[in-house]
Amino acid sequence: MFLAGTVPEGGAVALAVIVAALAGAAIAEVLRIPRPAGYLLAGAVAGPGGVEFVADPDDLRLVADAGVALLLFTVALELSVRDLAAHLRAALFIGVGQLLVVGAAVMVGSIVAGEEEATAAILAGAAGLSSTATGLALLPGLGDTGRKLLPLATGILIVQDVFAVVMIGLAPSLEEGTLSTAGSVALGIGSSLAVMLAVLPVIIVVSDALLQRLAARVDREVFIVALLAFVAASAAGAAAAGLSTALGAFLAGFVIRQSGYAYQAVRETETLRDLFAAAFFVSAGLLFDVDIVFDEPAMTGLFLGSVIFVKFAAIAGLARLTGISWPLSLGLGGILANAGEFSFVVASAAEASIAPDAVIAAVVFAIVVSLFVSSIFVAIRGRSERGARLVAAPGGVAVVGYGRLGRLAAVKLRGRGRSVFVVEADGEAVRQARIDGFPATWGDVGNRNVARQISGAEVILVTPSGQEGAGIVERISRLVRPGTKVVAASMPDRVAHLGLDLTVVEADERVSTEVVTRVEQACEARAEPFALRTAGGLVKFPPGASRKEARLGDRIWRWLERSPSAGRDACPVCRGTGRKGTWLFSAPCAACDGTGRSPRRTGRN
Repeated sequence: MFLAGTVPEGGAVALAVIVAALAGAAIAEVLRIPRPAGYLLAGAVAGPGGVEFVADPDDLRLVADAGVALLLFTVALELSVRDLAAHLRAALFIGVGQLLVVGAAVMVGSIVAGEEEATAAILAGAAGLSSTATGLALLPGLGDTGRKLLPLATGILIVQDVFAVVMIGLAPSLEEGTLSTAGSVALGIGSSLAVMLAVLPVIIVVSDALLQRLAARVDREVFIVALLAFVAASAAGAAAAGLSTALGAFLAGFVIRQSGYAYQAVRETETLRDLFAAAFFVSAGLLFDVDIVFDEPAMTGLFLGSVIFVKFAAIAGLARLTGISWPLSLGLGGILANAGEFSFVVASAAEASIAPDAVIAAVVFAIVVSLFVSSIFVAIRGRSERGARLVAAPGGVAVVGYGRLGRLAAVKLRGRGRSVFVVEADGEAVRQARIDGFPATWGDVGNRNVARQISGAEVILVTPSGQEGAGIVERISRLVRPGTKVVAASMPDRVAHLGLDLTVVEADERVSTEVVTRVEQACEARAEPFALRTAGGLVKFPPGASRKEARLGDRIWRWLERSPSAGRDACPVCRGTGRKGTWLFSAPCAACDGTGRSPRRTGRN
């Protein structure tokens, strides 16, 4: 029992981490840098190399391990096989190619500088990994360029994440002072894959049945606890099998991804993931020591230069070889030319004799500097493209969200002579809006560059409802001119307490009346199984058709054997495929923006 007025040692460490995370978020907001970089800076200030709020970084080992596990768990949950298959060849070519180029540069340079082979291998593997969270967060800052790069960048990051998982599993097997023999490395990879493949089918079947019963019979809190217990059990099982706990957490996320509960799992664990991720980055920053960095200038300079310059040149050059234009290739290189969270995880997974404090400090230093450079690149590139971006016409209407309500509203407004400009965070919705003939931009209205594009609109229509719509209204209020008129589907009580200098017009009353009418009609209508009742009549569909999904193998096979689509609306350049072949790969068709439809007809409804 603790004495009154005293703080237990563990509580003091936890308090220091919370304060450092809060300070890191504030630093990131002021400097407009990615939040992970702010957390790392705050950790460096609070650690032994700074004011020594936390004297021993090992006090946070458990929290950091939990952060890594949840990070890999959520990466596996969001691992989109469809996105990877859509750009499989280009993503593999660029992703694997830059890993080889950057890894070779760091490996050779480290050995020449006097590092041991095992240490050079760890540095080479860490240098090839980019920040997944930061890269995806920076893409909207490039506007339409970011929208075009999103699928390919996602595929490359997935390739890097899979490589990181393999490196995390192999790092402890490296012997001191030399690389393991080729046979032992191959045996390690083979045994890891064998264990994963052996237990994967059983775990998927059991977890799917268990999650179905949990989701149907328990409340939200029990479901969250069950998810965390599953992650912990998978991590413990991986450790018992001789694999890393992070690899076990990744396996748990992949299993839940196949069960159909991925979206719910992401939503339920999002807060915990962000909390532990902040603690993880703070704990990584604690290991940063300026003295160690300056004591090893050759290794630090080599690693940082390879991460920024060699990786940028490799990604941009390889992307150009796949048929992507130079502006897009350079944008992709600038987004991914950094070191990420898994760079630190790979370095810290090795034994201390292979990755000493100097290696960890060099990696942390490179992460902070490279993320800062990527942020500056996006800011400069965003300004240079601002003049070429689409903007809302003065006196027109900016529609935020191009779902069913947004699309209907945009069509009706255009029919009444209003100029409409669409803002949407979903790339497919942006493409559909342009097919419908509307000028559209991709990004979040909370981004300053996107907000500038709609600043000239007379009215902003926010179609998402509930708390999401209220959050959009709040973000708009910080960036647009005072007095801007906003039509929001959110109830007034959700936005009234914000103190906004906006004209908010409620749009719920008429919609709710229409919904009530539909409910009353449904109460009186005769039940029809497997049917959809619309204003045009009754639409029947076969049982299970709405839930049936093509198998992964069938989708990949159809993708490989895709043929040009027929019809007068087909693009004459790509013949309706949306892709244009080059000497090595296929790239999105520039004439139709990847839609497959004739550019002359994209403006028609």
